[in-house]
Formats: sequence, structure tokens, C-alpha cells
Amino acid sequence: MTDGELKSICQGLKSKMTYSQIAAYLKDEYGIVKSVDSVRNLITGRFYSVKPSVYNGIADKDVLAARGLNPDKWRVTNYRKDGLSVKPVEGMVTLADIDRYFADFDASKPLIQPLKMNYSSSGDTLLVELPDLHVGLLSWSDETGEDYDVKIAEKRLAGCSDDIVSRCKNRTFKKIILVTLGDLIHFDNADGKTTKGTKQDIDGRMPKVFDSVLNMLITLIDKLTGIAPVEVIYIPGNHDEIVGRMAVKAVELAYRDVPYVTFDCSPSPRKARLIGNTLIGFTHGNLPKNNMGNWLSEEFRKEYGKAKHAELHTGHLHTEKEKEFYRTDTKYGLVVRSLPTICSSSAWENSQAYSKGLKTLLSYVFNDDIGLR
Repeated sequence: MTDGELKSICQGLKSKMTYSQIAAYLKDEYGIVKSVDSVRNLITGRFYSVKPSVYNGIADKDVLAARGLNPDKWRVTNYRKDGLSVKPVEGMVTLADIDRYFADFDASKPLIQPLKMNYSSSGDTLLVELPDLHVGLLSWSDETGEDYDVKIAEKRLAGCSDDIVSRCKNRTFKKIILVTLGDLIHFDNADGKTTKGTKQDIDGRMPKVFDSVLNMLITLIDKLTGIAPVEVIYIPGNHDEIVGRMAVKAVELAYRDVPYVTFDCSPSPRKARLIGNTLIGFTHGNLPKNNMGNWLSEEFRKEYGKAKHAELHTGHLHTEKEKEFYRTDTKYGLVVRSLPTICSSSAWENSQAYSKGLKTLLSYVFNDDIGLR
């Protein structure tokens, strides 16, 4: 069908249908996909900008790639009858940029004390999780009921880590798994905004917050290596998808010559580990509710088949509610644990009257045969 024939059809339908109805008619009757703006352009002969993101059913990234432009470096501002308008994405850091940066990054390793032998190859596994530290969040007690800043975050995590070590003195462990469950850092750029651009209340500039997070993680890992070998697992959050991974990658390089500290820094938002007969899935917790229960058995089918017990550990909600924390999802046979955090409420959370649970960092001991101890 020529453009002239298509224009004639659209103009003939204008008296009986809206632009959106005409677009639907063209798709159903002729298999022609046209946006509402494209239909309007045909009928009126005037140009109306087409909303970026999807054009004639084709995503922006595919349109850019077809024109030899890197979708990570360029974005579409609008589509025109004679082409499209694009502009470079300034200041944007991609996951590929992070990998390239750290490929040859020179980081000196921290001073590590020799591994103390609370270790036993037949011991249990200690699971330490860090959900939603939100380092860099600034809360004022007069507004939120409780202060929070970088120094308070450092103090709280140090107190929790000391408590963990003291409780493990008379036990043996074969391994420690340390999981960052997302939102280590409260914001993702120099403008104090999250990954998707939501403005936050912040305690200082990014370099200050970033350095604090590195020191907090290295101090915690140093303490845990006094118990047993440590595996660090990174899970991205919705606040710090870029700088959160950068922080954990930097710590990974600091330990690159330490054989009993290993890392999984892949950007995958969902990971899992089989501990004896217990499979534990880790994700930040911002998935659609209907998708929360099925991914573990689908993405980790082999491990799921070996497991007697299965759990999902998430953050994001910032609170521990007993009915959620110990909820059994009978559809998938999972225990879903929503973990509390040691960070205080933001001004927005307080304005919405979200629950303010205890500032708690939960850890678990798993036995290969018994499961959760």
C-alpha cells in the first residue's frame, strides 16, 4: 500500500473514529503498525513529535543500533518524517564502562590478619546479609523521628559486625557468605539522584559516601576472615545500580591476592547458593509481586532439584514483619524472608507512615544436613 492510499484511508475514517481507533483499525485490518502521532501526521499533513522509546513497534535501542549508534551513548529525543533526532548521553556510566575501568585498575590490598581457624571443613555455613544500608541518606530526627548519616551508618554496621564475631567464637564454620542485598548507597550520581532519577536527601558528596562504603565493607570482611573463608555476593538495588557495583568491584580488587576471600560481582539481579540441602535465592525485592516466587526454580533448576529446603531472601521493604518474614508460599513451596535494615527512615518514608521496625542486621547459620539452625 502506498503512502497516498494509506493517507486516503485514514482521512476517510477521520469522521467516524479517533486517531487511536484508526491506528488500531490499521493494525487489525491491514497489519500496518502506526503510532497515534503518525496517523495524525498522515491526516493533517502537519508534523507532531512521536514519543521516544518505541517507534512503530521498534525500541529506541534497535533504531539507534541500526544507524550505527551505541544505545548506551546516545538517546532518541524525537522522530521526524525525514529521520530522527538524537543527543549524546552526557555523564552516564554503563555496566560495560565499569568492567572496562576495573580491567586494569591498580588497587593495593588491605592489611589482612592471618585467617584464624574457627574454620572446619565439616562446620556450618554463616550467612551475613546487608540489605538497604543506604549510606549517604540524611535523616533529621525532628522530621523523621531518628537521625541518620554516614557516620551513624558506619557506627551501626561496626556494632553489628562485632556482635556477629562475638557470637561465633565457640563455633566452627566452613564458610561465610556475605550478601549485599542492594541499595548499599542511597544515590547513584553527583546530582544526588537514584539510578532512575529520583532526587534524594543526601549526606554530602558522592566521593565522601563512596569512600565510607569501601571502608565499611573492607572492615567487615576483615573481621569475618577471622572466622572462616568469605564469599561476597553482590546484588544490585534500585537506588545504586551503578555505584553500588563499582564499590563492590573496588573491594574485590583490594582482595585479589587473598585466596580465602572470593567475589561474585556479576550484575545479575538474582543469584542463589545451595548450602547442603538448602537452596537460598537472593534478590533486592523490587520484583513484581507475581514474579517473586517462580524465578528460583526456573533459573536454578538443577540446584532446586537437589534441595530439600528452599528460601528467598530479599530487602527493599526496610522492615521485618513476622507474617512476611516467615511466610510460606504454598504455590512454590518457598519460605520468603523479607529482611530488616539498620538504616533510618527517609523523610519520604516517614511522610507515608511506613513501618519503623528495629534497626537490625540478621544473620543465619545453615547446616548441610539439618538446614537452618
